[in-house]
Amino acid sequence: MMFLITPVTGAMALASHAVVGEKQARTLEPLLATPVSTLSIILGKSIAALVPALIITWLAAALFCLGMDLVVGRFLLPDEAWLFGTLVLSPLLALFGNAMAVVVSSRVLDPRAAQNLAATTVLPLLGLLVVQLAGRIALGPRFYVVLALGVAAADVALVFIAVRLFDRERLLTQWR
Repeated sequence: MMFLITPVTGAMALASHAVVGEKQARTLEPLLATPVSTLSIILGKSIAALVPALIITWLAAALFCLGMDLVVGRFLLPDEAWLFGTLVLSPLLALFGNAMAVVVSSRVLDPRAAQNLAATTVLPLLGLLVVQLAGRIALGPRFYVVLALGVAAADVALVFIAVRLFDRERLLTQWR
């Protein structure tokens, strides 16, 4: 679960600063005036925040595995559920969190407010982590596959919603 939460929280600050921070720095206007599609802007800002967080997460996961190998004294392979969660599910969750942060940052006036509102996307994952650490549930391959399908569908829906809510004219004309 920690490797599912890390890329979401790691990139949240970058993504939440993506629009509102540029509004404050007055660097958003040239981007909004270009003939780039809104979808390209949202995906670009989400992916730009996502890539460093994923690289850090995957390096941390590799170091964790190496550390476990050193502690145990022999080479251990992670199971398929762990690999699927780390390599497939974590990018899907991070994209969801980052797209949410970009949407929120396009509607608020302060990067901290955007980060705080977007951070609520992590709460369900933290709840799962607490329940798992308490020994109440054991997350397996079936859970990860179902979660990945649900998050992928939510990612697509959120991107469509983000494109509809991202009002270029309002951002250009009503920003103080």
